[in-house]
Amino acid sequence: MRILMVNSLYPPAVVGGAEKSTAALAEALARTGDDVAVVALHPETSEKSEVRNGVRVYRHPMDNIYWPFARSDRPPAAARAVWHFKELWNRAAAARFCAVLDREKPDVVHTHNLVGFSVAVWHEVRRRGIRLVHTLRDYSLICMHSGMYRNNQVCEKLCKDCRAYGLLRKPMSHKLDAVVSISAHVLAVHRDSGLFRQVPGHVIHNICAFAGIQQSSAGKGNENCLVFGFIGALEQKKGIEIVLEATKHLSNPNWRLKIAGRGLEAYVNGLKEKYADDRIEWLGFINPAQFYPSVDVVLLASVWPEPLGMTMLESFAYGRSVICTARGGFGELVQYGKVVATYRPEDPRDLASQMENAMSDPSQWLDGGFINENVRAIFSEETVCSRYRAVYSNETG
Repeated sequence: MRILMVNSLYPPAVVGGAEKSTAALAEALARTGDDVAVVALHPETSEKSEVRNGVRVYRHPMDNIYWPFARSDRPPAAARAVWHFKELWNRAAAARFCAVLDREKPDVVHTHNLVGFSVAVWHEVRRRGIRLVHTLRDYSLICMHSGMYRNNQVCEKLCKDCRAYGLLRKPMSHKLDAVVSISAHVLAVHRDSGLFRQVPGHVIHNICAFAGIQQSSAGKGNENCLVFGFIGALEQKKGIEIVLEATKHLSNPNWRLKIAGRGLEAYVNGLKEKYADDRIEWLGFINPAQFYPSVDVVLLASVWPEPLGMTMLESFAYGRSVICTARGGFGELVQYGKVVATYRPEDPRDLASQMENAMSDPSQWLDGGFINENVRAIFSEETVCSRYRAVYSNETG
């Protein structure tokens, strides 16, 4: 099958999980017999192409007034308004895409994140009568900030600006042949917002490379002291403040907390000062293979609704137990863990209560991981590729 994928970025240009997951799927499909090409964006002014791990990659310049990814500064409000206006229907980006589309002549076009392309590319695919599939990896089709999170608060509904931002996306979304989401939660949020309502929908999780990860119940804690761990970006939406505040409400003194990750220096220094405690160890950025074996219980405290929650799967793969919120995609993954507890989002006292429960029965919490080995197959290349091929061929039953 000839497959043409579209995603805003593609490795080695990486600012988040979407481009990693897109590349994992593209390369897996190519390895197992499909002819795969990808169109992505780059910050340069000319078009480039290459073959990367068996996948033809076309890199196009950003046809807008600035490059929005991994910026260290925030553009002025007027510039942002112009950028988002052009993003409603980017004719120039669509024209570049058309040249590749006509050259590749794919059997199916599979779009992922479309920031920088706009849904104008959908129109060009439909105009040619090519099967069109889209994968939802975040909230960027309905949210200008891509995360349903603004001003340190979760967006319970779309704001006025985001409703205007999605005016053209909604009618265009109804013209797709199929929509896939990495979690049922993300698909439900889009349908509740009026997108993809009559389009066949499927939930297919990301490919997760568990090869080489050995599940082990041997942590660094013992009957007298549990080691809790937090790994991720040190920023408010990831819940680091909830975790630290929870430690203030622990009556059992037999705990340690290891924090792995980076954040803005001033913000992190402020946290270290406010929550000074000899039992808290700040590790900075370290490899997951070093972090997970050094802790017993992983704390997943994201305030924003994570689309899936790869950190939870990593925790299980390394044999760790988990305490988490059930917000976003996390709620769909807890079923795969042997030892898991949930707490009310943004409630440090409830998190502390669950941590106390774990410390009251430490032997149980030292035996985490996947509920059974069959779970790993759900996230394997073989399973994910097979399910996508069924969607591409409209053979999902």
